[in-house]
Amino acid sequence: MTDTGDIADRLAIDDLVTRFFNCLDRKDVDSLPALFADGARLDMGVAGRPAVEGRDAIKAAFGGGGRPGRRTRHHWFALMLAPREGGAQATFQAVVYASDGDAPTAKLANLSDTALDLVRDPADGSWRIAAMARTVVFHFD
Repeated sequence: MTDTGDIADRLAIDDLVTRFFNCLDRKDVDSLPALFADGARLDMGVAGRPAVEGRDAIKAAFGGGGRPGRRTRHHWFALMLAPREGGAQATFQAVVYASDGDAPTAKLANLSDTALDLVRDPADGSWRIAAMARTVVFHFD
């Protein structure tokens, strides 16, 4: 990324973040590792849940699918990008709605800030997450 105004990069990074949250909401843990660079680090900012490193560890961190019967929907916004040597940095905010059980009602679970370090995959030039650090700002659940 040579310029934060590069629309192709911005759209590709937007798509990467959207795919990450779609994997979480659909409990598609098998597709998560492909979104991350080799040796990536993930810190979801959840007490009692340590940061993990590597694609296999990231998949395993979500392998349990969360609370049994819990459905989530992540809505993210306020993407800010900045170029850095060898990639880009991104920040955004997200809200999570959650529902336990079959009822179609949900409640606001949390609001978080997230910082990403992004790199290009050397094989195909696509963007990958090298590090993700999430900080829960408000917890409603």
